[in-house]
Amino acid sequence: MKRMILFTVACVAVMLTVGQVQAALLGPVYPAPGGNTFSGNGVSGADGLAIWNLGGFDTNEFDSLYYGADNVNYGPNGAGLDGSANSFFFTGASGQTATWASNTLWRIHNSPGGSHSGASTRLTMTVEGLGANPWIDANSVGINIGTYGDVGVVVDNSAGVAFTVKWEIEANTGSGWQALNSVLQHSDHNGRTRSSFATGFYSTEPVVDTVPEPTSMAIFGIGALCMGAGAARRRRKEKLAAEA
Repeated sequence: MKRMILFTVACVAVMLTVGQVQAALLGPVYPAPGGNTFSGNGVSGADGLAIWNLGGFDTNEFDSLYYGADNVNYGPNGAGLDGSANSFFFTGASGQTATWASNTLWRIHNSPGGSHSGASTRLTMTVEGLGANPWIDANSVGINIGTYGDVGVVVDNSAGVAFTVKWEIEANTGSGWQALNSVLQHSDHNGRTRSSFATGFYSTEPVVDTVPEPTSMAIFGIGALCMGAGAARRRRKEKLAAEA
């Protein structure tokens, strides 16, 4: 009996091992595979809140679909007041809103000589239409920091539902958060406000049923062999029991 159980488990393990195929993660790209619609206020987040409406997804073109920051195609997302768009790092997500932050230098506009001071910047993204807590760990779906930068979290839209993204880039020089471009700079720092922001879709291709290939036939053969061997063992056991 013990030998029969081990044999069955071994057969199942072989079939599963041979049949497993890991879908490759694609992206980040825009638009989504199969296309999507876009509407809304597409101005730079440096000027304040921007609202994007995304819809019209074709679920036949993907198996899994995730949306989040794109640090690959246009360089890392970031912001600064010193002439550089310093890279954002993920700080957390709560409910529908996720936050990334960074640091920068700022020339105090009303001080003699415009002395330098530290300031903070942040990017906030709020996603509506995909539930109360749409954000998931990017690394858990293969979007790792080594390859894709500090994406942090993404939203899962494998169902192809229309959703809205509200995002803004802000700075805090010590008196509260305000739109990045609203920060007053010393005359020596005029034109040094910078920001970089892009999003994209990450996906896996749909599973397509095809005519069995040699590998598929081999898997079927293993299964048939296992079942046939199991049935033969049962018949032999029944015969021995009857003879006894």
